[in-house]
Amino acid sequence: MVEVLADYQRILDKVAGIYGGRVGQRVGDQAGLFFYQEPASRCAFSALCAGLLFLRVVRLLAPLRKQQGKPPLEFKALVTTDRDQQEAWSLCVAGVPGRLNVPEAQLAATELDVKALYQPEKAQVVTAGDHKVRLQPVEQLAHRYQNLLRTQADTLLSEEGGDDGSPSR
Repeated sequence: MVEVLADYQRILDKVAGIYGGRVGQRVGDQAGLFFYQEPASRCAFSALCAGLLFLRVVRLLAPLRKQQGKPPLEFKALVTTDRDQQEAWSLCVAGVPGRLNVPEAQLAATELDVKALYQPEKAQVVTAGDHKVRLQPVEQLAHRYQNLLRTQADTLLSEEGGDDGSPSR
């Protein structure tokens, strides 16, 4: 299991480097990246891109890992400006595997509502401590940012030995 987690930690470390995040806990121990850029909208966008990139690379590597006899793992991701780590972790765990969620109230506050594609009807209401939070799953970035994410995913995929010469989707 240590080897499996190390593979994913390596990917998370590379994604953190691309977007200027700092690795908090490691994969297997409530993994997280932390971003400290200013303004808050830039910080949130870096976190959103990093989360989507990590999930994309993990998804694209799954068939290769199966072929190599290695177990593929699925992850959940959360972008939040909340500093309460326990609440952030419970919100992340409440999400759907393979998806990145943002608390709906934070979408506009961090200007992610104009940089990400999401469907409000797919929001999920979860309990966090003594209150409820609407989590909005973010499907992808707005079109003008998608090519950048695709290129970065292809680069990371080839570094992980998963390049089959075809473009990622």
